[in-house]
Amino acid sequence: MTTNVFDGKSGLLCTDNRWSMKHGRYLVYVDDVNYHKILPRGDHVAMFAGDGLRIDAWKQWLSAPKVDHSNFPATDGVAVCLVKCSNTTLVFQSGVDIVTDNAHFAGSGSRYAVECWRENGCAKTAVRTAASLDPCTGGEVKFFDSRTGGNNLRPPIPQKQATFAELISALNLKGNIMDLAARTTLPLKLQELSKIAAGVDAPRELAALVAAVEAGSLVPSAPCDAMYSTWTQEKIDEGKRAFLAAFG
Repeated sequence: MTTNVFDGKSGLLCTDNRWSMKHGRYLVYVDDVNYHKILPRGDHVAMFAGDGLRIDAWKQWLSAPKVDHSNFPATDGVAVCLVKCSNTTLVFQSGVDIVTDNAHFAGSGSRYAVECWRENGCAKTAVRTAASLDPCTGGEVKFFDSRTGGNNLRPPIPQKQATFAELISALNLKGNIMDLAARTTLPLKLQELSKIAAGVDAPRELAALVAAVEAGSLVPSAPCDAMYSTWTQEKIDEGKRAFLAAFG
């Protein structure tokens, strides 16, 4: 799950860096894979939450040498925020949970983030606070300063920006398993659990989790309320106009 913040006063876009998959009472998550929810391009920067496959389709669409406006990405299950850097203006948003005093919040930790931001006015601190209170927000705070272009999105050399396939691989190899009911992380990784679940005495719920992962029915996501709603045709048309103006 996730916490996304755009602070129109400071120009900062901030997100956590956790990707997760939920099954029953368990959450499989991985932090700090170099696959980010923020994507700058030219004079604009986009920020995403929601279904991982949808986010990846949007990121690929915006990363192409030329944006193909005839092939607008699918909109169900994704929250999108688009900011114009030269004037620090939010030019489009869909799926944002909370808007207050020119600050925009999305994700499972949004209510914690907005309470913190109202006290200290810092988008980075707001995401960190959300991570301390929301079990589904975590990892390093990623940011992009739309005023200066300063950011911490570029991975350390010689690493490259991760692909969505590499994110899935990271979850399978080193994904942590959280018991949401107990708010505790189990002392083993998903890969270790897969070996245990092959045994006849494996707990049924954990065995079902492994089976769902192996069947590919769980997809890494940054869940938010927008995952469970659809864009109206009016919102889709608004989005098309905004992205055409930005990348036409």
